[in-house]
Amino acid sequence: MSKARILANLISDNAELADGQISVAEVVGAAPLASPTFTGGIDVTGTVLADGLIVEGTDGEIVRISSTVDSGTQQEFGLGFATNPSHTHPAAQILAKEFDASDSRAGLNFYTRPNNSDTASLKRLNIDTDGDLSLYEATGTTPKMVWKASDERLGLGTDSPEAVLHVDMGTNTSDLAGVLIATENDSNATGPDLAFRRRSASPANNDAIGALHFYGDNAASEDTKYARIFVESRDVSDGTEDGTIKMNVIKGGSDVNVLSVTSVNSGNNAGRVGVNVGGDTPQEALDVRGDKPFIEIRDNTSGTWDYNDIFSGLKFSTNDPDVGGAGQVHAFVKAIHTRAGTGHSNPDAGLSFGTSQGVAPIAIERMRITNDGFVGINEENPTAPLHITLNDNSDFIHLECTDADATEGPQVHFYRNSPSPADNDKIGVIKFKGNNSSGADVNMLEIGTQVDDVTAGSEDSTVNFIILKDGAQRNALTLRSTEAVFNQNSVVIDLRVESGTNAHMLFVDAGADQVKIGNSIAAGAQEGNSYLSVSAPSGTRSMDIDRATTTASNHLVNFYSNVGGTNTMVCNIEASGDLENANNRYTGFSDARLKQDIVDANSQWDDIKALQVRKYRFINHVETMGDDASVQLGVIAQELETSGMSGLVKTKPIDENDPDGPDRKSVAYSVLYMKAVKALQEAMERIETLEAKVTALENS
Repeated sequence: MSKARILANLISDNAELADGQISVAEVVGAAPLASPTFTGGIDVTGTVLADGLIVEGTDGEIVRISSTVDSGTQQEFGLGFATNPSHTHPAAQILAKEFDASDSRAGLNFYTRPNNSDTASLKRLNIDTDGDLSLYEATGTTPKMVWKASDERLGLGTDSPEAVLHVDMGTNTSDLAGVLIATENDSNATGPDLAFRRRSASPANNDAIGALHFYGDNAASEDTKYARIFVESRDVSDGTEDGTIKMNVIKGGSDVNVLSVTSVNSGNNAGRVGVNVGGDTPQEALDVRGDKPFIEIRDNTSGTWDYNDIFSGLKFSTNDPDVGGAGQVHAFVKAIHTRAGTGHSNPDAGLSFGTSQGVAPIAIERMRITNDGFVGINEENPTAPLHITLNDNSDFIHLECTDADATEGPQVHFYRNSPSPADNDKIGVIKFKGNNSSGADVNMLEIGTQVDDVTAGSEDSTVNFIILKDGAQRNALTLRSTEAVFNQNSVVIDLRVESGTNAHMLFVDAGADQVKIGNSIAAGAQEGNSYLSVSAPSGTRSMDIDRATTTASNHLVNFYSNVGGTNTMVCNIEASGDLENANNRYTGFSDARLKQDIVDANSQWDDIKALQVRKYRFINHVETMGDDASVQLGVIAQELETSGMSGLVKTKPIDENDPDGPDRKSVAYSVLYMKAVKALQEAMERIETLEAKVTALENS
């Protein structure tokens, strides 16, 4: 039997097509029949060959299957395909189904049989009158892929697509239940790829290029957009294009940006990542913002911890071949275990900071913060909140202030914030430590402060400088509100003050209980025999005493002793130059053992006779005191010289440091007094001689 006859039998035997009519176009090239009226069986105008039926044409309708029955019911008819002549059900079908009983429009349904038994085939594909297309799941009852021609939407897993491509996973939670893009390409060139392309006739900066939106239901069963990932064109200039990809999430019901990745055409960064930067452009390679933003780096390993174990960190490296090459770490921040020992169950977390230096640098630790908050700079085991260690003599701390105003700076504050301050509280101390010959740590010097009085408005304080002497701490200097005390512990510690040229301008000799000025050796080698010794070199006076007074009787210097009573004044020098003393005695060295060439003095009669005793006032006294200047009794040096007694007159510069300057004359009154005594002796001799002559005359 020919395949054409088999086809005719299958169609005529099929209950659904029994009343149908098949119309076949004429031979190749003929136009379709306008009104075919073939009934029953099959009529073929064409070529029947041994291997089947060939119907050929070049344009228009080639084969028509139509129903002539209009029973007022919706009709479904078409082709059935049987692979077993004994089966009553075809293995596959292509059927046309009327739109409804009164509408001549029709769609197409495609059926296949899922098994080898003589059962009805199942719907696999439907094309409706609007061009919508539906693919069904295994049972043939529910469409799982739908193309909505009028909306130009494709639905996968849903028959009501709400977007151009709508994928509904249903209740399947598998990672591969949604959309899978795969490639069989063995090369590393690409794949698999998913491209979003916006074709704009007028592209502009900040155009939205594409987005992924993530929806879910809220508590009111409303569709809610919880997140979106989208791309913008920051710069569309040809050759310098820049793009940005952003991630937004919903926060408090509002859409906010949480991540931005953008390109940069300037600076050292090719791209920047922004977290919570909103609409701003990230300012650095990583720009994290927020009310209290945190970045967490977590180590998921478990077990025990040993000293210096690392469990997270940051590394800073470069690919520059001139400074170490690719991947060379130049700096780092590490989270480390800082408790000494091994096998700890919980980490005592600290931070290690490392830097590098040189052409081929290797980053090493420069600073660490231990688990107890101690900071070590170049010190692995800090023993205080700040512990700095250096292996050379360079500066440890350098404080610099570049402020141009007059306010003090830089400043260092030591602040004891006591809730209950009290008198004599220790406020702070600076300790200078070193090692002794046994290697023990010793406080070599301490500078400490205390508050003597905490009363508001009348606070007093003290600073103490503590040194070591003979292994014991001694208070070398105390500065307080009422006094400055040197050597408070009364230990033999000398005080020496240098001037420009004298190393002992002021010297307190603690061992000799003596204050020396100008020398470490007492004047006259009188070590310890006086409280004050003043020495000077040959070109300098030992002492000048001045009192800025115009009152002649005011004292320049007072001298006291216990002769005549405790603290009795025994001598003073007045501002006028007068010297007063308690006993009116003035002595000079007169021991014969100190003298030689002893002879009798010549006659002083003529000198004393020629002496002119005058009354006068000093010019400078009159200038300063006016009429109150006192009248003096004495001689005039120039008149004394005229009288031939120039040996009693001394002429010298007013300022010994200016030998060429104006000079001044003075008279040796003490010698003049002795000349007067000699003249008196001569007068007494004459008087006695005259008395003898008078007596002789009286007796004759």
